[in-house]
Amino acid sequence: QTYEWGLFQKAYTGREVFYLIGSVGDEWRVVAQVFVRRWPWIPLANYEVSCGPIFLTVEDYAEALRYLDQWAAPKAVRFDVGPRWPLEHFERLSQINRSLGFEPTSDPHTAIYSEETALVDLRPPAVDILKSFRYTTRYEIRRAQSNGVVVRFANDARGMEAFFPLFLDQKIHQEKYHPEKRFFDTLFECFLHNPRNGVIALSLKGDKLLAAAIYYRLGKKCIYRYGASDLASKKEGDTSHLMHWQAMQYFKNRGCEWYDFCGASPSLPRDYPTWGVNLFKIGFSKHFERSTPDFSKSYRSLMGSALRWRGALSAAGHWFARWRLSRASRKPRQGTATPGDVVASFHSEQNLPLY
Repeated sequence: QTYEWGLFQKAYTGREVFYLIGSVGDEWRVVAQVFVRRWPWIPLANYEVSCGPIFLTVEDYAEALRYLDQWAAPKAVRFDVGPRWPLEHFERLSQINRSLGFEPTSDPHTAIYSEETALVDLRPPAVDILKSFRYTTRYEIRRAQSNGVVVRFANDARGMEAFFPLFLDQKIHQEKYHPEKRFFDTLFECFLHNPRNGVIALSLKGDKLLAAAIYYRLGKKCIYRYGASDLASKKEGDTSHLMHWQAMQYFKNRGCEWYDFCGASPSLPRDYPTWGVNLFKIGFSKHFERSTPDFSKSYRSLMGSALRWRGALSAAGHWFARWRLSRASRKPRQGTATPGDVVASFHSEQNLPLY
């Protein structure tokens, strides 16, 4: 809900950004950052409050949602809101949303749920945090340290230029798709250049980059958002464990109290595509938390159906592009991309579990 995040969304997606501030006297009670995407040729739009509104009480949320609903209704095709509260508040939030026609977009009681994550409590002393990790996690941290691996943190263009080729190579090799560089360039220019919003972590041995990650900071919580490792160097040992441990200390020293792995579950089956990544994450924490889901309202059923068909076709095109890349006869070399369509996955996958 920060102003700089709104600048990023406007620059990258072309959506308009509006702000709602609800107050009582001089006290702010609710804040909402509203993204508006206009439909071509007709005076209609889709509205979204991503990870918000932010509010003090559910009564404040109810009042803000009523206002937003009335404000958007004349031109809205669809309105999505994403209040992020602990799951014990789901029933109350669900009642408020359903009274205005908003329905949850997912069931928070299913075994695999996109808004479940693993958290590390950064408030205890560092030595106690380290002791709470799985034994094999602590072993990999010590191993990387003894091999001379160091972790550096950056908020400059060189950090992003180092991160992206590694991220690109891993995604093409493992997931068979081509990330869009413009996304990360815009993210840095509008948002990540400011240390208050996050940081780029780089794990190095000498001049060789072994792993890298992008973190967001939201208040007293830091969020691991994107990461990649040098696939060839993994045979010598995984340096990502050390990078995460150093990142925890980095954010702890800057006032953060929680480290969010941005998706992890104790009930993920072994045949799930990202089970290995999930196993890596839960080596740091067995503290899991589920948040309330997004809620959505369709104002015009015919156009809402067209929007769902468009989303389905977009997803089908996305997976077809991945299949085409997976059929490439040769694996890409380090830092190179396989020829093919450039596909940005950041929107078509937004409702999938990010494990």
